[in-house]
Amino acid sequence: MNWILIFVTLQVLHFLGTWRLYQKAGRKSWETALPIYSLWVMLKITGRPRWWIVLFFIPIICVVLYGVLWVDFIRCFGKRSSKDTFLVIITLGFYIYYINYLPRTKFTGVEERKETALSSLLFAVVFASFVHTYLIQPFTIPTPSMERTLLVGDFMFVSKFHYGLRIPLTPIGFPFTHNTIPIIGIRSYIDRIRLPYKRLPALTPIRPGDIVVFNFPTDSTQNAPDRKDHYIKRCIALPGDTLEIISGELQVNGQPEALPKNAEKQYSYIVQTKEIRLNEDFLKNYLGIKDIKLIEGDESGDRGALYEIMLTDEYAKILSELDNVTSIEKHLFSKEFTEPGIFPENSTWNRDFYGPLYVPKKGDIIKLSENNISQYRDIITRYEGHTLKESEGEFFIDNRSMQEYVIEQNYYFMMGDNRHNSLDSRYWGFVPQDHIVGKPIFTWLSIDWDRDHPLNIFKWKLRQERIITLTNENSRIKTSYLPYVLTSLGIYFVYSFIKERRKKKKNTSSD
Repeated sequence: MNWILIFVTLQVLHFLGTWRLYQKAGRKSWETALPIYSLWVMLKITGRPRWWIVLFFIPIICVVLYGVLWVDFIRCFGKRSSKDTFLVIITLGFYIYYINYLPRTKFTGVEERKETALSSLLFAVVFASFVHTYLIQPFTIPTPSMERTLLVGDFMFVSKFHYGLRIPLTPIGFPFTHNTIPIIGIRSYIDRIRLPYKRLPALTPIRPGDIVVFNFPTDSTQNAPDRKDHYIKRCIALPGDTLEIISGELQVNGQPEALPKNAEKQYSYIVQTKEIRLNEDFLKNYLGIKDIKLIEGDESGDRGALYEIMLTDEYAKILSELDNVTSIEKHLFSKEFTEPGIFPENSTWNRDFYGPLYVPKKGDIIKLSENNISQYRDIITRYEGHTLKESEGEFFIDNRSMQEYVIEQNYYFMMGDNRHNSLDSRYWGFVPQDHIVGKPIFTWLSIDWDRDHPLNIFKWKLRQERIITLTNENSRIKTSYLPYVLTSLGIYFVYSFIKERRKKKKNTSSD
């Protein structure tokens, strides 16, 4: 019903702002009142291809095209200055009202269009917006929660169609922004106008061990699921699975987790040395060990030092063989320790002893109780849009007394490969199906900067071995395709140069 009201309101606004202009362009005023047809007529008045009408119903893309059409429309009535263009854009089209009721306004015809830098830019914006919204979107790895598999400073392309393209839920928004406009900091989309959740068929289902980009479920700053902050983690449990962590080791359905070969899990290790200093430059630059924290020790080096270091089991073994290391032990919480902020809120679990926990799937009938309501509260209210009230052990969903609840969509459990330094499902719960964004497929750039000097622009270097590499789940060795790309570009530029030289030589001979 809300959509019908919005649609009718927009059509009435269109009629009130354009009916006289349609008349002056030789059309009938009633044509402005007809949905879709009025847009088709406007395209005809402005001389734009009528097939463009399809593009106006593509979320996000339509925002750019409406701006183009507004500018084209007012130019048909002699308003062709930069000031007019600015006013019609900044007023979101309402400048047309002023032109519509201006007595001296005349129809001057379609402006002769030439290929300009602006028209080329508009085409590029429309094309790039389509690719960014519906096919592939660039992402940056900002935190170490997936190290060592993914590194801080990796720039990746993420496929939106592998797990099924999610149609944008908020169709009206500023292109190339996510939830806020940079610098200004204001919201970049209209939250009140939303489309129902729809997802196109997937090329492949989410599999155990897949690295997945998704919207952070408990993001409190954004309401629309598709505008919540992006997170990237590994899916370790599917809908219907039961997971448990025992002494830091994950089991799914009673079996040890099966990870692809490219996964490199890290844990917190306590390292005791004879002297104050490990060779931190060697650890950071040659072994890629970034998170090194001195717990005890002094600069004199008279006493041994105690470090907390994030390591894979493989690198922990390497460090244990150093002469300077006297002991190394994985830092695990005890089973009796209740970690603050763990999910669900009434559990006595921690990061190393967790579960067993069942991951709900669509169609599950859950019998609600005081013991499990904290596990399903967000599902019922935040993700599936119902109201929930609790009174003396009785549950009221949408003001109806209910002791059972039917799960409406699939859920997933995500964890970071940096198991002791990752904010993941152990702390905020399940990831709903409608929050899934896509699958990382390609690393096009990787920058290693000094984390001790995050504001120093000179403290960085390129990780050449990670530039232009495909996500390879069958090997830890990343194959860089950079030489092939550079060779192809070189061949293209040489060919273009020779072709241009021949063309000029031919024109000179003809003269």
